[in-house]
Amino acid sequence: MLRLDQVEDGVCGAGPLPRLDVEVASAAQFLSIENEWRDLVNRALVPNAFMEPAVVAAAESAGTVTRTLLVWQHYGAKQSRILVGAWALSVCRAASWLPIAILRSPLNRHTHLGTPVLDRLVAKAALGAMIEALRTDRSLPGLLHASDFEVGLVRDLLLEVLSAEGSRWRMMERRRRPKLESEMDGGTYLSRTLSRARRKRLGRARRQLEALGELSHSILSEPAAIRAGFETFLALEAAGWKANWIARGHALLLRNSCAAFARRMISGLAKEGLVTLHCLSLNGRPIVIDVLISSGGEAYSWKTAYDESLRRYAPGLLLLDAYTRHLLDCRSVKRVDSCNRRDRGVMSEFWAERREVEDLVIGTPRSAWAFALVSAVFWCRYQGKTIVRTCRDWLVRSNWCFVALAAAV
Repeated sequence: MLRLDQVEDGVCGAGPLPRLDVEVASAAQFLSIENEWRDLVNRALVPNAFMEPAVVAAAESAGTVTRTLLVWQHYGAKQSRILVGAWALSVCRAASWLPIAILRSPLNRHTHLGTPVLDRLVAKAALGAMIEALRTDRSLPGLLHASDFEVGLVRDLLLEVLSAEGSRWRMMERRRRPKLESEMDGGTYLSRTLSRARRKRLGRARRQLEALGELSHSILSEPAAIRAGFETFLALEAAGWKANWIARGHALLLRNSCAAFARRMISGLAKEGLVTLHCLSLNGRPIVIDVLISSGGEAYSWKTAYDESLRRYAPGLLLLDAYTRHLLDCRSVKRVDSCNRRDRGVMSEFWAERREVEDLVIGTPRSAWAFALVSAVFWCRYQGKTIVRTCRDWLVRSNWCFVALAAAV
């Protein structure tokens, strides 16, 4: 395998100018180039754990049709090559009632970042090769729904490439979500982000739990321990509110395909050392578990589940406090993404930094009419959800006002 330092040092020798080729790979083909992928991750402009081959293989084994765009850069007379770009996509319908095929990134609702992984030295060229493949390859749909696409350099390069290629795009929504990225130690950081009242409540909850038995924080990193711990996580999640259809719960065990995807993904990532489970246990029994996945020095707080019979003691907040301190003190990753849909919830209180993401609909010239229809459908869907969310928040605030007024009267 050719390394980037060999290319920079001219080990390949004189020859034709480098050229880029795009390969549309299956999950099995993507898995077969693990070494090349790992080399790319080490020099990526933006790492993305949801583009890992193990995640793509898990999605395909659960019934998702996947297509991964791999960009290869060739060097020298012997045509040695290195991987300079990868974008994992799934093929699905634009809507259940609309028979138009589109590409989607990230792969499904349980993956939370759609940014492709690109070599920092040839990022624009690699993106251009990917968009050219979407434009010319008739085996691929000409439409792409790129959600949770990080606002930053890669997004700016993408829009520049789309304009140059004559492709159209439309932004559906821009959101912010919490992330953890600081040079401070855990104690100093939390003393600045959390209010004094919140810290006092956490201390009181911890003392109350400790009165019930031995409270301990553990980290599982071995594949066998992770697999066993993840089964406990699934059971905790299925016993809580996420299993409630009325509350729009999304517990993984509610659907066989989701559970199969999650088990395969965690098992595959664990083999590569890319998963850790943070557990808070009471008398040796896990009462809250957070699943943390990583890639390229960036971690993602994927999912959390807790024992709701102990909800009054805020076990989730106690674990969040514990692993925030651990991550900042041990410096094992550069940043941690909350994977929240929006900038709300307890992570917004604990973590001061923010990651900005966008949802984009992209259409190539060969799908102009389909782009107009699909982008209009998606825009109506996004606007409808915004209206519903606004009305819900107003009703919640109004309810608290009515309660306060009744109490005052």
